[in-house]
Amino acid sequence: MSLASEVGDSSLVYRFMSLASNNAIWSSRAAFGRFGLSNVLSGSGVDGYLAANPKLYPKLFRYRFDPNPNVRRSMNDIWNALIKDTNATVNEHFVSIMEDLLQNILAREWRVRQASCAAIADLVQGRKLEQIMSYLDRVWSVCFKVLDDIKSSVRKAAADLSRVLIGILLRTLESNDASTESSKGMLRSVLPFLLSTQGLESSAKETQMVSIHTILEIIKKANGNAIRSFIPELVESLLGLLTSFEGEAVNYLHLNASKYGVTEQKIDEMRLTNIRGSPLMEAIERCLDLLDEDTMKALSTRLQSSMRSAVGMPSKVGCSRVLVSLSTRRNFLFQPYADNFLDTISRHCLKDRNEMVTSSYAASLGYIARSASDDAILKLAAHARKLYFESDDDKSRTIAGETVQAVAKYATDRFASLAAAFLPLVFTGRNDENTGVKQLFKETWDDNTGGSRAASLYLREIVALANENLTSKRWVIKHGAALAVAEATDAASAARSGGALSEAEAALIWPALKTALAEKSWEGKEKVLKAFSTFVTGGSAFWKTQKGLSVEIVKVSL
Repeated sequence: MSLASEVGDSSLVYRFMSLASNNAIWSSRAAFGRFGLSNVLSGSGVDGYLAANPKLYPKLFRYRFDPNPNVRRSMNDIWNALIKDTNATVNEHFVSIMEDLLQNILAREWRVRQASCAAIADLVQGRKLEQIMSYLDRVWSVCFKVLDDIKSSVRKAAADLSRVLIGILLRTLESNDASTESSKGMLRSVLPFLLSTQGLESSAKETQMVSIHTILEIIKKANGNAIRSFIPELVESLLGLLTSFEGEAVNYLHLNASKYGVTEQKIDEMRLTNIRGSPLMEAIERCLDLLDEDTMKALSTRLQSSMRSAVGMPSKVGCSRVLVSLSTRRNFLFQPYADNFLDTISRHCLKDRNEMVTSSYAASLGYIARSASDDAILKLAAHARKLYFESDDDKSRTIAGETVQAVAKYATDRFASLAAAFLPLVFTGRNDENTGVKQLFKETWDDNTGGSRAASLYLREIVALANENLTSKRWVIKHGAALAVAEATDAASAARSGGALSEAEAALIWPALKTALAEKSWEGKEKVLKAFSTFVTGGSAFWKTQKGLSVEIVKVSL
């Protein structure tokens, strides 16, 4: 009845009545063969009834995949009796069969939807790519819609169909002609759909998982020539997925770390480990290996956009890791964009609330500095000084320390060539009141100089920087600058035999030392007083020749 109704020919009811009137005939292959379907449908063979009623082909093809096993078996018997050459018949009526299935896969009846899924999976297998190419985007679209079907059996049939589609796609990409227009055309059809709201951005979990699995397989197996033009968009989407696919339990635990006796830093370290071993990150690395000049230019724009708009910690850390990979593995392509990324990180990424994010971006600055121009690195040094001296919190000074340390560690040659721009800040930071900040700058100084005596080489720059900040409104900055002047005085004296200061050195040190001495008493000021003693002893050649200076020294001493 259903078949007759769909075809629009009520006479089919009578033609199949001898089958439908007896369940044994309908469901038994033996009885079916005994009565002979060809006799029942005499005059309605391929050259007869079917030739005059081609609507029967799509309907009968779909009924062969009906969820009811009896119906499915009977319809297969009918099909085999009517159709002498299945392959030729399907090829001849391929368009009408496909159109019918695409229309009915979203039908109201669940059994129709399920049958359509199975029928499409059978229809597209073994076909030439040219025959199915024009339908692929529509097939993917309807397949993803029924992946979220209310009926579990329909969802399973849709999942089976998706696996068939993935298989066709991957076999095409792996073939010898994977770089031809046919492969590129398939990717142009499939990838935008997978990356859209119907794929990765779908609200249905099943759809999301199929989409990400397909994309990862495409990246893994596709020829570089076929996939290269899609790399910028793929990398941008995968970076966003690092956050989307992180378990909700991780976010909850991070927000409620204190309730479970763990620190946020410990949780972030675990999250960072997961990111490094993530299949998404592996796919991103594969994409970076396939870059050329044109795609690098497009990726640069998208990557900067991701850095500004990323929300979760995994995506932000992922962006920083991409920059590190580009700087180390694709440096010849990345170099023209290094200056822009140094600027972007400095202005947009170093003030994140999450310490792991700021540390990751600070480390990436060191790698990027390898390829950056001198002007860009000098600008970065100025930004680090601004972070240190003009911010009110310990975190900003920590970020400044991590930035300078990263440049010194990962771009050692560049740091050494521009040491005059970095070391005065490092020397001053060694005297910070915060233990963590102090340790950062101390390690950087120890790793890149020969000790405190190296301060005499940059005495002018150190004293000038300290003198600028001796009048700061921030006590921590003012005290650090005063201690830097004191240590510089001791270092300059120790660098000369007998501890004597040259007149030029004494003239340079005295204004800053005088300002430091004028401050009220504070814990640590005894170091400044000790430096004053060193100055008086070692700088006598200077102050004895300066009119009135000896009187000032006496006043200070008293």
